[in-house]
Amino acid sequence: DIRELYGRHRFEDEPLSESAIIDFDTAARNPATAHCIAVRITAENAEAGFKPTSGGIQELNFRSTPNVWGYFSMDSSGSIHEFADSQFGHLFASGLDREQARRHMVLALKELSIRGDISTTISYISRLIELDDFISNNITTSWLDGLIKANVDGLGTAESNLSAGNTGSLNSHTYIVMGATISAFD
Repeated sequence: DIRELYGRHRFEDEPLSESAIIDFDTAARNPATAHCIAVRITAENAEAGFKPTSGGIQELNFRSTPNVWGYFSMDSSGSIHEFADSQFGHLFASGLDREQARRHMVLALKELSIRGDISTTISYISRLIELDDFISNNITTSWLDGLIKANVDGLGTAESNLSAGNTGSLNSHTYIVMGATISAFD
């Protein structure tokens, strides 16, 4: 309840009394005690301009942790219908600060496995939240629009991202993991 953000009791005996009314222009808000990052899990193909996809899901593997919670919704056959909203899941990661919540989300997305006929935005979002601009919270909705316009895979070219004011680079840890994965695959 919003009352708790301003140090008030959630349920007032007299909700219209002078002491129960909050003047949002002058009332002090309690400081935040945690941070939450939410990610929408959608049946969309990021490489094709985020076009919705439909089809069956044979396997969905996600385990909640104390810092990450999620839910998924599909029909009883495990399918995403072509006329339904493309969002079929949501993940929420919490932490003492934004960076801790972000790290929890990075790990949750790496461990999330969805196998089936649909495309998802999981790998796109995984790369997106590892970008330096995202890590430093130097983002806006136009930042994301610029990345999408520059290159639908979310990374764009260095030149186009720099012209838009974005570094567009992954941190060194991500490059190490990608290199090890390629080496292991070969």
